[in-house]
Amino acid sequence: MSFASVQVLRTSPPPLVPALNLDIFAFMMTFVERRGDLLSLMRTCRALYAAGIQPLIRLDTDIPASKLRSFHTFMLAHSPASFVALRRFVLEDGPAFMAEDDEYLASLMERSVRLEELRLPSHVLDTNLKIALAIASLDCLVSLRFNIGGSVFSIQNKIPSRYSLAHFSYPKLTVLELIRCSLPRLNILMSAFPNLQALTLEDRDDIPEDIFVLTPEQELVRAQNIAFQRNGRHWKSLRSLTTDTWCLFAIGLQNEIDVLEITTSLPGDRLFDLPWYLPSIGSLQAKEFRLSLNDYDVESWFDEEDFQSVFGTGMDKLVRLTVTVNFEQYYGHEEILNVLFEALEHLNLSILELNLRMSTGRSRYGELRPHPAAGFLGKLAPNMDRLRRRAVGAVNSLDVVVCTIGTTRKAWLASKEGENKLWREYQESKEGRTVITVSREDYNTRYTLGA
Repeated sequence: MSFASVQVLRTSPPPLVPALNLDIFAFMMTFVERRGDLLSLMRTCRALYAAGIQPLIRLDTDIPASKLRSFHTFMLAHSPASFVALRRFVLEDGPAFMAEDDEYLASLMERSVRLEELRLPSHVLDTNLKIALAIASLDCLVSLRFNIGGSVFSIQNKIPSRYSLAHFSYPKLTVLELIRCSLPRLNILMSAFPNLQALTLEDRDDIPEDIFVLTPEQELVRAQNIAFQRNGRHWKSLRSLTTDTWCLFAIGLQNEIDVLEITTSLPGDRLFDLPWYLPSIGSLQAKEFRLSLNDYDVESWFDEEDFQSVFGTGMDKLVRLTVTVNFEQYYGHEEILNVLFEALEHLNLSILELNLRMSTGRSRYGELRPHPAAGFLGKLAPNMDRLRRRAVGAVNSLDVVVCTIGTTRKAWLASKEGENKLWREYQESKEGRTVITVSREDYNTRYTLGA
């Protein structure tokens, strides 16, 4: 090497961006949250492709039925690290799922020992005993969702499926969702999921044509569920129930829970004409109650009635109430709010969340263009403190009031100054979060405002 060339090397500026060790890049990839960004890094070189396999699998894994075989092949090609990394698996239902595919699904379930969240169409349980056994052996599984559809009995009854979940126990499962579940049998559910904390039951299709007449089977299921709970046999681990009105009646749950959320599946203006529905709510004595109503529901349910008289004595346990009103009518918007605030009287709440929205899509009035409530809510949004004052006037025990109109959300937190309450306003912000914690009678609940 000549002296001149050495001089050139010595005087060359250092690289502006020093090269990073591939191990550092691999470590950084574990923090990438967007699939597209992760795939871009994996395409740069073979080393980063190999390093990105586990982070990629840890992201949400939703697999169409038509891609199940290729996904199984991909997982085997990178085994065993790929199966250890799989934490969430969703198999989307569809006609592409063939009977022979159950072997691939069973193989995936047997190897995915760290799986925490699983969503499957329930008919897959009817074809292969290995699938049910593999699911039952998943020690880390905490969330399970089945879209029952036409195979309602594969979970609820011992027939016709030989491989029903009812034959197995899932002591570590804490979250369960059963969709299109018309006849929930409590003895089977409690036996299979003894430590369940959050249950979702929805019966989206099987609403009886005449909702005032119960079939013998419906009456029998509720009677059996209530009888099963006698002598102290309660689902003591269950803290949260999200359900529609029909399943709430059918399951007949008697023990206290923390959170009750009702997704209405019956016509609102006829719902509370059903005498058998009311005891189902009060008996749960929920600490938090979430309810979504149409504006005509408010008028029909709370006309000269309040929450205590409509929902029963269990409402005196409420700490937090969330009411969502979907405005649909052309008139009477202010009167609807008057009825709602009068219905809140006599409650002993700490947190009230009030969401006012314009209903979407079609309604009893046809297409809503322009929306009949747009003008009313548009004028109300800049003056939401008026809603806070009305809420405090109706429920003087409140410590937190949250109001949402459209995309605008505000919260008010009370602080005591002697015998008076001073209210401080918080507004939604992308800069950070405000976490409000309320404690009452050994029950804690938090509300988070912000990003």
